[in-house]
Amino acid sequence: IVNGNSYLCAVHEAVFGMGCFWEPSERMRKVDGVLDTVVGYAGGSLGGGRPIQPPTYDEVCYGDAWVESVMVAYDDEVISYEKLLESFWEVQKPREGERQYQSIIFPFDHMQFEAAQKWVNDGNASGRKR
Repeated sequence: IVNGNSYLCAVHEAVFGMGCFWEPSERMRKVDGVLDTVVGYAGGSLGGGRPIQPPTYDEVCYGDAWVESVMVAYDDEVISYEKLLESFWEVQKPREGERQYQSIIFPFDHMQFEAAQKWVNDGNASGRKR
């Protein structure tokens, strides 16, 4: 609600492993079209017969499955997923050799998967600062 008027927007979500999630999360919030960000962990498995619960500290820090991640809520009428990929690449801060701080794209659906695959295959992730 802005000035007493309600506005609907096209809200979509994207998830990226961007290194330590705090700074990239705050920087993504400043991108035009990004509505909000939430930090957490992605990439691991919560199955294996145990109750669904967040990963333990040891699973994140010493395991090889979980990645610190940023979920981005965005308005696709303001920013496209492809432009969001550009922003992701610019603000990420991965650390080599540390699984929890890897740079990774977690597509939500087939459209995001294809767009991310095309973006990488077109060379957008090569020869860049990270």
